[in-house]
Amino acid sequence: MENQKPASRLSLPLSQIALSTIDLRRSDAFWREGLGFLPSATSRMFRGPTISNLMRVEDAKTTARWLIGQDEWLQIEIWQFENPVPRLLPQDHAPNHIGYSRCGVWLKNFEATLQRLEAMGYAAISVPVGEAEDRRVCVRDPDGIYVELFERDPLAGQIPPPSYDCDVALRSVTLTTPDLSASCKFAENGLGLCAAGFELHADEHEKLWGLEGASCSRKTYVSAKMLMEVVQYHDPSPVSRHPHTRLIDQGILNIAFGESRSVKPIRALEDQTIQYGALATERMVTPLGGCVYVTDEQGFSFELTWASRFLAQRIAGYFPIKSAKFHTADSVTIECQTEIDAPAEAIWAHLIDSERMNAWSAAGSISGLKTAADGKLGVGSEYKVVRGRHEMVMQVVACEPHREIRYRLLRRGPFDNLAGEIQLREASGRTRVTWVVHFRGKWPLTSWLLKRLLKPRYQQSLDNLNKLLQK
Repeated sequence: MENQKPASRLSLPLSQIALSTIDLRRSDAFWREGLGFLPSATSRMFRGPTISNLMRVEDAKTTARWLIGQDEWLQIEIWQFENPVPRLLPQDHAPNHIGYSRCGVWLKNFEATLQRLEAMGYAAISVPVGEAEDRRVCVRDPDGIYVELFERDPLAGQIPPPSYDCDVALRSVTLTTPDLSASCKFAENGLGLCAAGFELHADEHEKLWGLEGASCSRKTYVSAKMLMEVVQYHDPSPVSRHPHTRLIDQGILNIAFGESRSVKPIRALEDQTIQYGALATERMVTPLGGCVYVTDEQGFSFELTWASRFLAQRIAGYFPIKSAKFHTADSVTIECQTEIDAPAEAIWAHLIDSERMNAWSAAGSISGLKTAADGKLGVGSEYKVVRGRHEMVMQVVACEPHREIRYRLLRRGPFDNLAGEIQLREASGRTRVTWVVHFRGKWPLTSWLLKRLLKPRYQQSLDNLNKLLQK
C-alpha cells in the first residue's frame, strides 16, 4: 500500500463528514435506524456571529446532531439550518455535479440493512455490483445524498480493531472536481494526504448511482480510517455549482480533519493549506476545542478541528450515548387526521394545485408563486398564503405522487422554523389523510399559543377537504 507522504507535509486524521439537512428527524432516522450508526451528542448552541463567520452567512441559526460508527474519532455531523434557509439540492443532482458528491459506509449486515432501508422507503438505485461478500450498492438519504454501501470493508486489515460495538462504519467520501490535477495537488501538499495505493472505483461502478457508461479520472487517498476519493468526470461532462451556492445548502457540507491532543497541529495545518492556495475563515476558539474552515481554489471546504479528551469530545459528539433523544429545530407538533371516501389519486389533485387549495384550506388565501408549467406544485415550487395582514411563503421540499407532499416555511414570520407534511394512505377505496406540522415560535412561550391557534385551522382544512370530495 502506498502510504508515504512527503516528509515535510503535516497531515491529520479525517474525523468527520458534515451534512446539511432540511429535516433533522428524517436524516437521523436514516443514518441511525436505517444504517445503524450510534447516537451521540446534540446541540442548539451554534447560532450568532461565530458560526455565521465560519459558514460565511448572515445570522446563522442551526441545530446539530452527531452520530458515530464503530471507529473512534470519526463521526457524522448533521446540521439543520433554521436561518438562512438552505437551498434545496437540484432535482437532477448526480455525482458528476461539482462538489462533495457521495460518501461510503461499510455494513457488517449487508443484506439485512438493505431490507431495512427498503422498508423505510430507501430502495437501492440499482442492483448490487460485485461478487458475494464483496458487493456494493448505492441509496440516497432523505436529502438526496448518494450513500454507497460496502459489503466488504475497503480498509479491512489496515486499521485498528473497532472501538465501539457497532455494525457500521464510515469509510469514504468523494469529491467531484473540475480539475483533478489541482485537487490532487492540494490533497497531497495542502492536506498532506498520501495515496491509498488502489482506486476505490472504476468506471464499471458508475452504474451504482445511475451513470452507467460514464468515464472518469480518479485518485484515492487514505487518511486514518477514511478514504478520500477525487474524481473528474469526462463523460458526462461535470456540472458546475449554482452561482449562488452556499456552504449551508442541502447536501454534504464539508469534511473535517482533527486533532485531540493540542491545537498546535491545527494551526500548522491551517498555515500549510493557506500556503497551497486555501482561504481561511475566522477561527472558533474555546478553552476545550475549536476549529477553522479553509476553502481550496476549487471551492471545496475543509474543517480543521480539535477537541480535547474527554469532556470536549463528549460535547462535540465523539462518544456514543445511550439515549437516542436529540434536539430538533422545532418544539411543537400538530397532527390532524380525517378519513375520506375517495381514492388517493382524487385527493392528490387538490393538494398540488394552489387554486384548488383555496376551496378547502382554512389557512388563508393561497396563490402559486413558482410552479410547474401546468401550474401544479412540485419539489421547489413556492406558494403564498395570506391571512389578514400576515403573509407566508411556503416551498415544497418533497413530493411522492398520491402518497406524500412536504413543505417548509421560507419567510419565518412568528416562527423560527416550520415544516409540514400531508400523507395519504389508501385502503379499499378510502384514504386516511394525515397532516403533521412541526414548528418553533420565534419568541419565548409563544409556541404553545401558536399551537392552540393553528390546530383548529388544520383540522378544519381537512374537514373541508373531506366535504369537498364527498360532493
